[in-house]
Amino acid sequence: MEIKLRDYQQDAFNAVLDHFKSSAGNKPALVDMSVGSGKTALAAFLAQHTASKGGSVMLIARQSELVMQSGEFMQSIGVKVSYYSNGLGSKSVTHSVICGTEGTIVRALDGAFAKWAPSLILVDECHMTNHEEESTMMMRILLHFQAINPKARILGLTGSPFRGTDSIIGDFWTKCLYQISTEFLVSEGWLTGPVFGWPEHNEDTFDFDQLEQKYGTHEFTDAQMDEFRNGDPTLTHRIMAEVVHRTSDDLGVLIFAQTKKHCKEVADALPPGSWGIITDDSTDAERADVFVKAKTGEIKYTINVGVCSTGWDCPYWQTIVYLRRVGSLVFFIQSMGRAFRLFIESGADMGSLSREDRLLEIAASRKPVAKILDFAGGVEKLIAIYENDFLNQAQLEKAKREGSTLDCPRCSTVNSDKARRCIGVGSSGIRCDYFWINQSCRKCGAENDVTARDCRVCGEQLLDPNAKLLNKAYTDSEMVPVERMDIEPTKNGGILVRFVLDCEKPEHGWPVEFYAPGGSPTAHRVWYNNFVKLHVRGSQFQSKVYMMKSAPAIMKMKAMFDKPTHIAYRLNPKGKFVIGRRRFASGRTVDEKGAEQ
Repeated sequence: MEIKLRDYQQDAFNAVLDHFKSSAGNKPALVDMSVGSGKTALAAFLAQHTASKGGSVMLIARQSELVMQSGEFMQSIGVKVSYYSNGLGSKSVTHSVICGTEGTIVRALDGAFAKWAPSLILVDECHMTNHEEESTMMMRILLHFQAINPKARILGLTGSPFRGTDSIIGDFWTKCLYQISTEFLVSEGWLTGPVFGWPEHNEDTFDFDQLEQKYGTHEFTDAQMDEFRNGDPTLTHRIMAEVVHRTSDDLGVLIFAQTKKHCKEVADALPPGSWGIITDDSTDAERADVFVKAKTGEIKYTINVGVCSTGWDCPYWQTIVYLRRVGSLVFFIQSMGRAFRLFIESGADMGSLSREDRLLEIAASRKPVAKILDFAGGVEKLIAIYENDFLNQAQLEKAKREGSTLDCPRCSTVNSDKARRCIGVGSSGIRCDYFWINQSCRKCGAENDVTARDCRVCGEQLLDPNAKLLNKAYTDSEMVPVERMDIEPTKNGGILVRFVLDCEKPEHGWPVEFYAPGGSPTAHRVWYNNFVKLHVRGSQFQSKVYMMKSAPAIMKMKAMFDKPTHIAYRLNPKGKFVIGRRRFASGRTVDEKGAEQ
């Protein structure tokens, strides 16, 4: 059967060629193609096209398994490939298309590749490249080949163009040429969609909040996590017993453990012979052995510590189990996506089917859904700091389970009671724009999610890019008790709020906030969104205060403002106080935009 690009893959292919032919074609660019969209296919057809024109191609990946995966697809469409990877036992430069691992290639820059000048360089999972450090292996490779051939085309392939929460598009990766989202692929029948699940019993979960309180951070060492589990040595066994029961009729299960020691504990709780372990200590041969057994179903459970989050193509995996906190949206989407690939045993050519028929094939397959089981509370943490369709779905599923839903007053769609924006989508395909909690754009006034970086209407930047310190999660250890909250009028008609803390006065003084409710429309919205909505309970009272614009009138309403019992604050690079969390006597804790935590 002839292999062809899907329609959206062809569009991506054309977009890449258009860039390569442009005056800026020698500037590195990337494609943002989510898991299962076919980055391997795109790379293969680009390699075929370049080789057919007499050019040379190098594809670089971090792991030998990914090198082999890409090379095999290239060979399936008639491309002759050489492999340059210690893990594959090959250092061949026979053909014009070379697939290799960065560690093996970088050691040959003064040897086999001293004068080799590729026309096209494909960088797999390019978001993992630290382009700001020229001494890293990948940057040494790219700069070496750019020096040999300044006209070389460099294309990054990724499903998550971020490092942490920062976009990688900028000075090096200058442009995103095409984007394909996971949500699009699920809706079009190219991927299996997720359903979310949590522990049947609340006590059978890893409560990482205890660790955050103890160490004052959300990043933990292996020793800290291993010590943490010793508080209840049977917890892992109880959780795995539940996992075995809930996945008894499922295909493969991919488990994200906490540490290498924890991998052993998980394995001890599983049926003998049903599991394999992959860590960064595993040799290439050991990884390959476990991966082959996982793909064929010889083993049901694959246990790993972050190794299998990207690039591993195993359609047999149906369930993802998180036993550790998910640290970022990038990791969440990438790791969750390991279970999204289709498992169609009927042999149907999905590329020749309509969207409706593809969805019917998925529903009739052994893998109609992908299960995402969170035993570490990571999904809820992500919901507080990101806006994402899958997170919204997870939040609603949990709310339905707990009987804590609410209806949108605008479109009547059922939402979680913790939703910030309605998830309803109208017949026109446009999402409902009702917000329970929002931030307003200072340029056009449009309402946006409190986690949004750019305005959804005009594109204005909403987040200060220089305040990276303030983007880090506030922890309970940063919460300090508040003795009183002083509200005072200022000479220019503004309102000064001072939080007098129940501790020794810091050298920079008590935390303060300044508002101008009688100023511009933007200043008035800031006053309402950042203070009134946080400190005044009840929409009717919030509306009453919102209508007031004079400081004297507001001062008469001071009794309506709820004083927090604790706050967490920091100083931004300009020396301005930023209060990141407020806890009230009711136990309600909110961030600086009013989102409950």
